Amino acid sequence: MIRGSPLTVTPNQTGVSFTGEYPVVELNPVMHNLGPLTKQVKLTNTGPTDMNIEWKMYNLGEGDLDADLFKLGITDPDPGTDDIVKLKWNPIAPREAENGPFTVSPKTACVKGRKTETFTVTFHSTETRVFNSVMVARPKLVERPEDEGKKKTMKVEDLPVYLDAHTVQPQLSLDKRTQIDGSHMIRFEKWALYDNKKSVKKIILKNRTLADLIFNVELDG
Repeated sequence: MIRGSPLTVTPNQTGVSFTGEYPVVELNPVMHNLGPLTKQVKLTNTGPTDMNIEWKMYNLGEGDLDADLFKLGITDPDPGTDDIVKLKWNPIAPREAENGPFTVSPKTACVKGRKTETFTVTFHSTETRVFNSVMVARPKLVERPEDEGKKKTMKVEDLPVYLDAHTVQPQLSLDKRTQIDGSHMIRFEKWALYDNKKSVKKIILKNRTLADLIFNVELDG
């Protein structure tokens, strides 16, 4: 049996890192509760046969620490060995994420042979923390009429794509010295009681995060 997969994550995509062992969709940093953010991920079928794709989403680091990771199977020993039985450890698939911060659409699709299909990853959360998930494309070759009755000689492997997001609190800093109570003061001085000239003070607000900020200015008093 030949193992492998003609299904690949299309290279040179904006927002997708290929520096590690697996491709990673990075959303860093993001303002929390900003609203849904989307990224496109493209998959290419380099083979001649169409594939049906089903996505599975898993949240990393949120599993049950007491849950079983493997299921023990007992089968007949291999011929020519002195073993009484053969033990096989079968990994148990983790529970699929429900109502997680990441979603992918469409969840199922057909990627034609020698073609590329685009999927949309959406992220949204009101929490401020680091999010790590993985979405796994589970491909299945579409049987052609001429292949009917033939023995299957290829198992298509799953394709994982990791998802990283880091949400942060918005923070602006003022270019004025902080007072003892932690506040800032802008002082206006008038030398003449009947001076009608306007006094102008300029302030500079600095955004020290790597994400764009939207803010309102309010006057009290």
